[in-house]
Amino acid sequence: MNIYKNGYVVDSIHNINIANITKQVYLNSFSKLGFERILKVFKADIVIPVFRLYLLDEDENISMDASDDLMSASLSITYQTGQRRTMNITLANIDNKWKPKPIKGLIWTGSKFRFDSGIVIGDTIYWKQQGVFVFKDPTLSRENSNQTISLSLCDKFGLFDGSVYGTTSLKTIIPVGVPMKNAFTSLLASDRGNGKPFDLKPIIFNSEYTDVNTYYTIKQDAGTKVSEIFTSMGETISSDVYYNEFGNMVVSSNVNEFISSNFPVVYRFEENDKDIVSANVVYNTSQVRNKVVVKGAIANGYQFSAIAENKNLKSDYCIQYNGEIPEVINDSKLYADSLCMSRAMYELINFSRGTKTLNLSCTYNPIFDVNQSVMVNYPSLGINNENYVIDSISMNMDSGATTSLTMTNINEVIF
Repeated sequence: MNIYKNGYVVDSIHNINIANITKQVYLNSFSKLGFERILKVFKADIVIPVFRLYLLDEDENISMDASDDLMSASLSITYQTGQRRTMNITLANIDNKWKPKPIKGLIWTGSKFRFDSGIVIGDTIYWKQQGVFVFKDPTLSRENSNQTISLSLCDKFGLFDGSVYGTTSLKTIIPVGVPMKNAFTSLLASDRGNGKPFDLKPIIFNSEYTDVNTYYTIKQDAGTKVSEIFTSMGETISSDVYYNEFGNMVVSSNVNEFISSNFPVVYRFEENDKDIVSANVVYNTSQVRNKVVVKGAIANGYQFSAIAENKNLKSDYCIQYNGEIPEVINDSKLYADSLCMSRAMYELINFSRGTKTLNLSCTYNPIFDVNQSVMVNYPSLGINNENYVIDSISMNMDSGATTSLTMTNINEVIF
C-alpha cells in the first residue's frame, strides 16, 4: 500500500519511494479542485493513491500514526440509518505489537482509528478523511515468519447497536416536551457502562426540526439497544441517523433534496473512458413500492395521515405504468399530517432506491460519498447522459486499488 512517510509517498510493502511530497492539503470535498480538473486527474493513465491510518485516543485526538504497519485495507459506505461506514484492515504485527490487551496494550475493544485516503497530484497530496472507526473483531495470524492482525472496524454507530457497546443496563426515559435535538445529545452524553459517555462530539442536526419537541415519552427497557431509540426518534422526523466521515453524528433528511432534484454532479462516466472497469444494470422489482400510506396518531377522533405517490412519468415504476403498488405504515408517534407526509415521502424515496441500479467498478477514486450524483453516458446499457445518485461505495485499497459504486437512476427517486 502507498503511505505518506517523511516527505515521500512510499510503497509500504516493498519500501520503495514513489513520489516526493512538499505539500499536503485536506479537502472536505474534492469539488474544490474543480470539476474538469477532477476528471482530468482520475481519468489519467496513472493515478497514484495514498493512504493514512491513525490510532486515536479516547477524545479522538491522534495518538500515533499507524500507517507504517498498514498492509491492506477495504472500505464500504452504504446509504442507511445506522452504521454507514465499515472497514477491514490488516496490520503487520511484529512482536505482537498490535495484540489487543485491556491493560498496557495499544488497542482493545472500542479503540478508535481514523482513516484518510488521498491522491498525489504533482508534489502535493490531496487528502480526504474517510471516517472515525471503532475496533471490534480481531484475527491474529502467522504465516511463515509473517505475523499479522486483521481488524474489523465500524463507524461510531457501533457504540450503540451492540457491535461494540450499546446494550443498556438501566431503563432509559425521555419525557414529553424535550427538544428533539436535546434528546439526541443527552443520549450521546449518557454513560455507556464504564463511567464514560458514549460520544461528546457536536451533533449535526436537521435544522428543519430544530423547534420540534418529543411528543411522547420515550422508554427503553434494560437490555435493549440505544440505537433503537435513535432510529425511532429519527423516523418520527423522517431523518437518517448516522456518522459522517469526521466522526460526528448526523440527523438529517434528504427529502427536500430529492423533491428539488438538488444534487450537484460530482463526476462523469463515459462508456469508453479508461477509468471504467465494468458496469451492469440490475432491476429489483420485488422491492418496488410506488405508493406509501402513513397513518399516524389519533387525536379527538381524527387520525393524522398522508399519502405519497410516484407519478413521475420518467420513472419506470410510476403508478401510470404499473398500477398502484402500495405500502401502509402505521406509526402512532406521528401527531400531525405534516409529519405523516414527511414520513411518507421519506419512505417512498427509500423504497425506490435500489429498484433500478447501476453497478459500476472504476479505477481508484476517493472522491465519492453516498447521496452524491454522477452523470453517466453508457449507450450499450441504454444509459444516455443520465444522473445517478450513489447508494453505496466499496473501495479496495490493495495493489490495483479500485472503487465500486452502486447507484440508482435519479428519475426513480424524484416524484
